[in-house]
Amino acid sequence: MDSLFEHSVRFPAEGECECADPAEHDALPQRTHFYLGETVPFLLLLRMGTLLREKRMDDLYAVASVGAQLRNNPLDSDNSVEEEEEEEEAEEDQRRSSGRPNRKFVDCSPLLHHNNARRVTEPVKSTQLSEEHFSFRLEVSLDKLPTDTLRAKIVVSVWEPDEELSQESYLREDLDKFQVEVSAMLNIVPPPSVGCRQLSVAGQQLTFLKVLNDSSIEDLCITNVRILPNYNTSYLPMMPDGSVLVVDNVCHRSAEVTMASFCRVDGARSRLPSTLAALEEHNFLFRMHLQDKTDDESSEGLEVPLVAMLQWRTSTLPRERLLSTVYSLPSIRLNRPGLVMSASCPSAVRYGERFRVKYTLVNNLRHFPSVRLRWDSAGGSEAVVCQSPFNNLGRCQKGSSVIFTVVFQILATGLFELSQHMKMKLQFAASPEERRLSNVRAMENLLLPDKIAKRQCKVFVLEQNSR
Repeated sequence: MDSLFEHSVRFPAEGECECADPAEHDALPQRTHFYLGETVPFLLLLRMGTLLREKRMDDLYAVASVGAQLRNNPLDSDNSVEEEEEEEEAEEDQRRSSGRPNRKFVDCSPLLHHNNARRVTEPVKSTQLSEEHFSFRLEVSLDKLPTDTLRAKIVVSVWEPDEELSQESYLREDLDKFQVEVSAMLNIVPPPSVGCRQLSVAGQQLTFLKVLNDSSIEDLCITNVRILPNYNTSYLPMMPDGSVLVVDNVCHRSAEVTMASFCRVDGARSRLPSTLAALEEHNFLFRMHLQDKTDDESSEGLEVPLVAMLQWRTSTLPRERLLSTVYSLPSIRLNRPGLVMSASCPSAVRYGERFRVKYTLVNNLRHFPSVRLRWDSAGGSEAVVCQSPFNNLGRCQKGSSVIFTVVFQILATGLFELSQHMKMKLQFAASPEERRLSNVRAMENLLLPDKIAKRQCKVFVLEQNSR
């Protein structure tokens, strides 16, 4: 018995056009996998059977939709996620109890995906290739699928129009009109993985982002990477249908952190665009710049949630078709060091040559009746000789700065650091709370570590002049 119709769904490789001969469609190169966030063009081919050919249909219309294919065991998936979260919390508790900083990259989960392609929502009219063959050029966007989607289902509704009815009439049962739904499955490839590591060095907040192509066998081209404050923390994660629910209207904003606060440090190995082959990774360094604010306007101690926006494309997509994936980053705590000591010296000196190092102490922390400096020869290199290892700077008012010079001599060749081993002994009037914390009257470590910063100062010692 002759079937009413036969259908096939084709996903031609980019650049392939529709063929006039239906037999040629099978010879077109086909795509086998697709990326979250992209817009997927495809062809639907219909071959009418004898009964339908006798109706002599001139025009057909079609619309396409896409949805995530549910996993077989969602409960098992939820349990595995909970176990991973418990392991991460245990590792974090162990790190905090040991007092060691977190040196590992933290995995960042994708929040949403989108693309710059124009979305088509109107019904598509068929192209009649022959008396019995019809084709439709359709497309679906994968930017509303859940971020953990691995399989998606495309559903195409095809109908014969009725001039007396609206375009939505194909949903109504009408035995005299042709109506059908066909479907196809898609294999979904996740976006690149992103890891984050945050460091505070000499009062500067640094963030490393690691982008890893661990899901695709194709080359990925990273065209842009940004870190932004997340002003949408009042939203729950995206629902399966792509919608979001508002929890409250709280917006965690800070006048010190703006959309331009995180600047990517451009270097020879971090320039964009960057192409990543399978399993290749690329690290990007960002430096945070805070807006200058008074003490009353400062958001000191505020936790600012962050997101990373990654713009990328693959070799199967046109150059103008870019995908954007937004990732959730760990929050950052705003801490401004109130006491900063920096140093400057010649970049290079000769072996055994005496040279001067100028230290600058900027105090925006509190009033210190006495500030004393001591060169820690035990912590530094034995080859570094400080001519005046003890210095009494006297009183240092809040909002003031002190400049002093120390003479050094280095009896070895190589690179030496001259700031971190200059220890400060700070005398101040302790508050009742500080007295309860320690009975030490004047020690540097009584203050919070993130309130004091020392900027690095390095000198390179050359070999002694030959005679």
